[in-house]
Amino acid sequence: MATAEILFVCTGNVCRSPLAERLLRNGLDALWAPSGADVLVHSAGTRALVGQPMTAETVAQLDSCGGTAAGFAARQLDLEMTRSATLVLALTRAHRGPVVEHHPAAARVTFTLREIARLLADVPAESVPGVTAAQRVHAVTQLAIRRRGLLPPVGLGEDDVTDPYGGNLDRYRTTTAEILPAVQLLLRVLGPR
Repeated sequence: MATAEILFVCTGNVCRSPLAERLLRNGLDALWAPSGADVLVHSAGTRALVGQPMTAETVAQLDSCGGTAAGFAARQLDLEMTRSATLVLALTRAHRGPVVEHHPAAARVTFTLREIARLLADVPAESVPGVTAAQRVHAVTQLAIRRRGLLPPVGLGEDDVTDPYGGNLDRYRTTTAEILPAVQLLLRVLGPR
């Protein structure tokens, strides 16, 4: 049973959030095998295309990053997901609203993916406590909560990941280029000491 949960949230749950989910899951598995399983990583959509697979373009981007879309099906965001999440990572600022509406207490542990990357950018991995992946997820969440509001504000949209849905391949590449560095930064601080 997972002892920490990370939930990614976007709109349809067929592009941005599943890409981030699978990139983080693959990275945790590589860093913590086999104990990375003590962290559940999943995603949902505020207006999910329930049961649909990732778009073909998202699958291609994931494949190019060494990930797999096997077994993925889009899910609708619900109260139980937000209630059980240790850390909620929205893909845009607009996605935070529905998370908080479902579960107001989740506001404290909800960030955008790019926001948490900014908050943790200068944190040395060795300063994050915990000897398991789950312990480090809890520690990183608390660290981000404490650092919130300490960095200069960014412009509107700077914490948002581009929505590629219905766009061309270049738009999907832009989305991947916005997600991948943030996920890599998370993996740096979540990896073993």
